[in-house]
Amino acid sequence: MDNLKEIQDLIDEVGDKNHLLVTVHRGKKVNNRLRLDRGTALESSSVPTIPGLHLYDRLRMLKGKKPIFLKEAFRRFDGDLVGAFPNLRTTVGIDYVSAQLGGSASTTVAKYIALSNNTNAASAANTSSNTTNTRICWGTANATDAAASTSRGEYTALGLARAAATYAHTTSNTFYTQTLTDTASSTITAVQAAGLLDNASQGSGTLYLESVFTPTSMVNTDQITIAWTVNI
Repeated sequence: MDNLKEIQDLIDEVGDKNHLLVTVHRGKKVNNRLRLDRGTALESSSVPTIPGLHLYDRLRMLKGKKPIFLKEAFRRFDGDLVGAFPNLRTTVGIDYVSAQLGGSASTTVAKYIALSNNTNAASAANTSSNTTNTRICWGTANATDAAASTSRGEYTALGLARAAATYAHTTSNTFYTQTLTDTASSTITAVQAAGLLDNASQGSGTLYLESVFTPTSMVNTDQITIAWTVNI
C-alpha cells in the first residue's frame, strides 16, 4: 500500500475533475448480486478493488487513453466499461449552486439522474423544460424506444425513468459522487445523454449538470450505471 503514496497526486488529480463514468452490465442480476462468468455470485459491496481500479483508470480515460485495469475488472463481472466523459454545468446550474451556498432561499438537492438518446451536444443554455431539437430535449417525455435523434426526449419508462442517485463523500475530499444503476425492462436503442437535476419529475426542476457519452444499446435486464463526480 506504500506504493500508493508515489501516485497520490495522480489520484487526487483524477478525483477533483468533474466527469461522468458510464458502465453497463450485460449479465442478469441474481438475488441482487452480480453474476460471475462461472455462474457464481458475489455482492458488489464486497469487491473493494473496484473503486481503486476506478481511480487508477479515470486519469487515463480523461487524458484520452485506453483504460487497462477497470475494463478487465468489469468484464469479469459481465460488464462493459463505456467510458469516462466530461460534464457540463448549465447556466441555470450556476445560479442553482449560488443559491445553495449563499442564497437566503432554501433549494432542493440535485440528486436525480435522467437519461435520453437525444443526439445533440451538451449545452450550457439547456434547461429541464427544453423541447427544441437544437438541444437535448429534457422537456419532452419518451415512454417508448426509438432511433436516437435530435428530437428525442427524456426516458420515462423501459427501466430508465428519472430516479434518485446515491450520494457519497469522504471527509476532506474536494469532490462528491452521485451514482445510479438502472435496469432495462426492454430494448434500448442507444442511450447517450444524462442530466443531473433537483426534481424527481420529468420536465421539472433545475438541470444542474449535463453530459453526453458513447451511444450504448441495452436489452431486457441489462444494467447501466451512471457515476457522476462533482467538484466542490
